[in-house]
Amino acid sequence: MEETRALAMTVTLEIPEELAQRLGPEAARMSREAAGREYVTSDYVRLELIPKATFHTVINPSLSFYDTFFRANIRCIPTSSSLITPAMEHGCATGIRGIDALHIACADFAGAEEFIATETPTKPIHRTKLIKVICIRPGEG
Repeated sequence: MEETRALAMTVTLEIPEELAQRLGPEAARMSREAAGREYVTSDYVRLELIPKATFHTVINPSLSFYDTFFRANIRCIPTSSSLITPAMEHGCATGIRGIDALHIACADFAGAEEFIATETPTKPIHRTKLIKVICIRPGEG
């Protein structure tokens, strides 16, 4: 008989005030509900967010939030050439731009149930049928 292990974790994602104001009530709600979620990320997400936040640390409080978020993830999908083909095919079929197609390919590969994005519902990433995309912008989605 195989042993089954359950992963239990408490995630506390305190969104810096400036970031919360920009992202709005949906981001605050998701922060409160974080304890009930398991987050998956990818090296592509880290590459998209960390360099700019690091460069602008003095004027951008997001870096500490990102650090907390990435430490709380249960899994990080590494870069892989095997993600390029499905991302390319999906991007070409839906008009989703390259990096977003990679994000969707990673989420699909990980078996994620939802994809949380700051892109508004009018952006091409919302065309995907592979995963539910949730927008955390104020008054959107």
